[in-house]
Amino acid sequence: RINLIAERLLRKPQRFAEQALKHSECPSAMEGGSLGLVRPGVLYPQLEACLFALRAGEIGPVVETPLGFHLLFCEAIHPAGQLSLQEVLPHLREKLRARQHARHQRAWLAGLLQSAPTSPESLP
Repeated sequence: RINLIAERLLRKPQRFAEQALKHSECPSAMEGGSLGLVRPGVLYPQLEACLFALRAGEIGPVVETPLGFHLLFCEAIHPAGQLSLQEVLPHLREKLRARQHARHQRAWLAGLLQSAPTSPESLP
């Protein structure tokens, strides 16, 4: 079945998202098969070898991993680079906000635990 899908996609690679949604069992199917930006060292070696050999707009051959069979589509290639402070600042703010929120949650839960009854006699 995957070979038929691969043949279809070789003729019309722009239908990758549609085919992923229709046929894929991967959680990424709900995102049209998109894995987002992929850095080396994240995927199975078999997938990386195929993906990083593709050019933008190209569909790779069927690849087998312990999880099953896969088809890869390289939508675009983004060269590695360094982000400016302007680009990173919103992400850093969100990270700090999430960290502070988690700290407040832990403190609130600790307060609840301290005020909770600790013996059957203290229950109403």
